[in-house]
Amino acid sequence: MAEDNELPVWHVVDLEVDDSLSCSEKLTEVQSIVDSLSYQSLSHVSIIMEDCAATEPELCLETAFLIATKIRAYSGDLRNGLEAVGDADIDTVNKFVINTLDNNPIKDVHPLNSLIPHLYRGNEDDLVEQF
Repeated sequence: MAEDNELPVWHVVDLEVDDSLSCSEKLTEVQSIVDSLSYQSLSHVSIIMEDCAATEPELCLETAFLIATKIRAYSGDLRNGLEAVGDADIDTVNKFVINTLDNNPIKDVHPLNSLIPHLYRGNEDDLVEQF
């Protein structure tokens, strides 16, 4: 059963299939409702990220980091979207990871731990070069 503050899954499904919205608008809306996302909604957020990876990789990364920060244990539900971002623009991924590590206290960057394996799937050599 959903918690009282959770939006129903169909709200995110509506975002996912709404062709009148740009990727930027979809991802910005996801960010604005992140505190109300249910775990069941995350697979649909992942699909939005997959669709937007090529055009809005940085916004996808910001959205994923926000979700990982707020929801904590997303259990890999964003995996496909994260892999799509890594495949679409590994340079943006590298910059995002480095900037996040450089510009935040270490206690605030721990959500990267859950994102990095999926972002670099298939791009492990880039990960090794970064660190």
